[in-house]
Amino acid sequence: METIAKNDYFEVSIDPILNRFYFKVVGFWNDASIGENFVNHAIRGVDLLKNGCTGLVDMLELKTPPAVIKEYFVKVQAHVVSKNPGKIAEVMDSKLIEVNLDETKEKSGVKTNVFSTIAEATRYLSS
Repeated sequence: METIAKNDYFEVSIDPILNRFYFKVVGFWNDASIGENFVNHAIRGVDLLKNGCTGLVDMLELKTPPAVIKEYFVKVQAHVVSKNPGKIAEVMDSKLIEVNLDETKEKSGVKTNVFSTIAEATRYLSS
């Protein structure tokens, strides 16, 4: 596992052997610079992987993001789509977050499955 970036708001890691990216997003993002920083690191991480990569996105600690921040998520998701990804698992325990972020998936065209635990998501990605 290789960590691309880690701070109080997100962590971006990759596993080149599994050809998988890991995004963890945390808290309330109230500043566009957080979104810009995330986009730069996430794209860099995804670009280190091969087409067909898989992904695990941990949103268990994310607070509902404002519209301006959701646009950064769309940018990352669209870039992931350009890599012709395999399975992508999102982990969240809030229906509000899930519904709130459905719009970003519609805009970017990314296809994901949602799980309530990281263990469930990992089993799905490994199957």
